[in-house]
Amino acid sequence: MNFTKYALYRISLCLLFAALSSHAGAQKQATIKGTVQDSAQAKTLPFATVGLYRINDQQKPLRNTFTDNKGRFEFTKVDTGHYIIFASNSGFVERSSLPITVTGDTAILEIPALQLAASSQSLAAVTVSARRPLIEHSEDKLVYNAEADPSNAGQMATDVLRKTPFLSVDGDGNVQLNGQSNFKVLLNGKETAMFTKNVKEALQSFPANLIKSIEVITTPSAKYDGEGVGGIINIITKKKVMGYNGNIGVFQNTMGNTSINANASFKYGKLGFSGYYGLNRVDGFKTRNASETESYNPVAFYKRISVGERRNNNFYNYGNMELSLDIDSLNTLSSYVAINSGNSKNRNQRYFDLIAANKEDTTRTLFYDDFNFRYPAWNWGTDFIHKFRRNAEQELTFKMFHDFSKDKNFMKSDQYSPAGNRAVINDNKSTNRQSTFQLDYVHPFKNKMKLETGLKLITRNASAIYESQLRYSPDTKYIIDSTNSDNFNYRQLVYGSYATLRFTLKKLSFRIGARVERTVIDGDFVKSNTTVEQDYFTFMPSFFVSRKFANIYTLSLSYTKRLSRPYIWDLNPFVNNTDSLNLNFGNPRLNPELYHSFEFGLTILKGKTNINIKVSENFSNTQIARYSFFNDQTGVTSYTMDNIGSYSSTGLSGNLTISITPKWRINSNLGLRYDFVKNRLNPAQKNHGLGGWGSLSTNIDITKKISTFMNTNMGKAPAQLQGYYGLNYWYSFGGNLKFLKDKFTFTININNIFQKDLEWKSYLSDKNFQTTSWNYRPGRSASIGLRWNFGKLTENVSRKRGVNNDDLKANNN
Repeated sequence: MNFTKYALYRISLCLLFAALSSHAGAQKQATIKGTVQDSAQAKTLPFATVGLYRINDQQKPLRNTFTDNKGRFEFTKVDTGHYIIFASNSGFVERSSLPITVTGDTAILEIPALQLAASSQSLAAVTVSARRPLIEHSEDKLVYNAEADPSNAGQMATDVLRKTPFLSVDGDGNVQLNGQSNFKVLLNGKETAMFTKNVKEALQSFPANLIKSIEVITTPSAKYDGEGVGGIINIITKKKVMGYNGNIGVFQNTMGNTSINANASFKYGKLGFSGYYGLNRVDGFKTRNASETESYNPVAFYKRISVGERRNNNFYNYGNMELSLDIDSLNTLSSYVAINSGNSKNRNQRYFDLIAANKEDTTRTLFYDDFNFRYPAWNWGTDFIHKFRRNAEQELTFKMFHDFSKDKNFMKSDQYSPAGNRAVINDNKSTNRQSTFQLDYVHPFKNKMKLETGLKLITRNASAIYESQLRYSPDTKYIIDSTNSDNFNYRQLVYGSYATLRFTLKKLSFRIGARVERTVIDGDFVKSNTTVEQDYFTFMPSFFVSRKFANIYTLSLSYTKRLSRPYIWDLNPFVNNTDSLNLNFGNPRLNPELYHSFEFGLTILKGKTNINIKVSENFSNTQIARYSFFNDQTGVTSYTMDNIGSYSSTGLSGNLTISITPKWRINSNLGLRYDFVKNRLNPAQKNHGLGGWGSLSTNIDITKKISTFMNTNMGKAPAQLQGYYGLNYWYSFGGNLKFLKDKFTFTININNIFQKDLEWKSYLSDKNFQTTSWNYRPGRSASIGLRWNFGKLTENVSRKRGVNNDDLKANNN
């Protein structure tokens, strides 16, 4: 294929250029040798970790190596300059050498033995030695350090996101990034089925106890896939350190939610292991719902009023294991496997009052529906990282990843009315297989210039078998509805290639890049003999420039072009006809939506105050808009989606974090967004409005053992093509108690103590109808939790160095 050949040709040139430049830059180099010993027993230490650093940059190693079985190490081909060496080993305190100078006359330099003292530092002793900032900013990424916020104990990922800058979560758990509901959620830099099918449900079941930090990237570089219009949310789980550690947590709330989770990590010499497992159970959680549909031209009815109650029983479990091997100082291999499965059983009881067109006669219908959803999923991947001797920033990475998921949806409904009874069974089964192969190369030049380039192939194979059955009397058998039953097969290939150049010009830092993706789609409906075929290229440029002033202020300006491809559940034409007057179905002819985004940012880091402000402008003429149409004659409302949206949005968002005292910290977020959207095919159908969100949280350490916290949030989703949403607010407060040498932490959290229920209200209207919907869920609740920390760290955590195996790196986005 021409596109693939061109991309392979380009990266081959980059690799050839790297080899030539390495040869051209050769100069007289030296070898540094030494040994690492146990200071108490005067014995050498085999397999100790040894790092070579520049004297003026002791946070990023030039090279890492390990001592041999006699405790010796050496670094060859060391350029002239000033260096320092750090050595560490399991059970010992890290030790540094004296400053080392390599001149043009140096051939072999033997340094004095590095003698390490035994350490008995416990996990608790290490973790309280330094307090990480709550918010960190790194070029085009903002990081919320969730583990540094004590109020996250006993919470779920949804609660963590409520306190993360530029993110908002409404009362029903729906997440938005800078006011956008279309974004990509990654777990440790990787896409997983867990956060693809239903982001809201996944986040509500993932415990905050496992989260180390949340990375928010509103202007992704060309390195990242083009998908994710609003940006990227990357959830980083707790990683391994030298030694071993872990924790086990148990949490329970008054709404029937039980969560048990554990994570552990181990690292000794070249080998590292990390893993976590958790389960979440929701037993008997009740919600209420109501809706009112009014017809402006009443024929079938004037109003339809619905009142119901849903009982939810859900179970989720998830786990991940990762094994890594530092082959030598330049090569690292890691492999990981994850599982994610669960089931959901819900029963909904409702009644419908149908007010006739004469506005006098009323007919009541009783409605019962049962929903059963199961989804087993797993994924496996391997990463290989090779660093070059000439420069620690020169890197070649190969990654492969396979993801499998299987969904089973079974719905049964019974409808009883004076006009007649109706029973429906909908059975929908789908599978999804995805494989990814990725090659990335980073080549540094002089004067802080860096080239990043790579290739990527994604294969997606999905299928859906759906069947609908009907009957109108308990005495008859179900009959298959052939018009709503079929087999749907879907295949997608995505070929990606990118290049990004980073450089500085005087006091300005630039990042200029572009990504090209080719998408090939082949879908067919077996029974109806209908096919869907697409083949298109997408060119996505990106630009980012920033400047620092007095190491306090940073100004940035960026542009990105992003896309969003529809998933199989968006394409599936199966009609959910459980409620005969409300039909939902997908659109197999959806095209991707393309978005253009401009962003201006200001960051202020002064003392204990951190301020982040962003002004953004987004627009699209291919938006996938969800819309509805109402039939006056039948009273049926149909819901689907199409590429009909012409959309623009102007937003302002900000974050303020301040440490008033060493024991009192405040974090606040605020965002406003004005949206305008219209139907390109029907310009008269349009809407506009203001949305926004805000949060305020504070933490106070009363003593070293006791801390308290308080959080409050409010939000209003932006306008949609045919409707808008009401204002939501919620709040919580609680505290933590550490005991038994800080190995145990007890947490109590109280939510919305003055609100029995939380209301989530929405409005939907068109020229001939209006629907108002209310959803209620318990507001007042309390939760308690107990967490046990265990382990022993044997390296200085605040100075931890080495290879970072995450896809998303702190300074390489």
